[in-house]
Amino acid sequence: MSDILITLLSPRALEERVLNALLQTDGIAFLSSTPTALHGLPGDTLTQSEQVLGHAKATEIRLVTDDSRISALLHGLQEDFAGHGLHFWTTPVLGSGEFK
Repeated sequence: MSDILITLLSPRALEERVLNALLQTDGIAFLSSTPTALHGLPGDTLTQSEQVLGHAKATEIRLVTDDSRISALLHGLQEDFAGHGLHFWTTPVLGSGEFK
């Protein structure tokens, strides 16, 4: 089986809910999150201050899991967060490990 990197872009208002959902999911050993800015979103989805700034504040969440778990994980996120501006993409992991 292969590992897959999932990258999520979450609105800041959803950050804690998304992180909690992921941390309660089997097959996720750890994840990382960092504040980020989203550019290129439609203007009607931005608040007035985001329109002035030219970007939306968001949190980028990254996790690696086995490819056999991807479908169920994405389905669960779809059920819980549809319509809330949560974006994702997946990328094959060619190698990973810990430097010891």
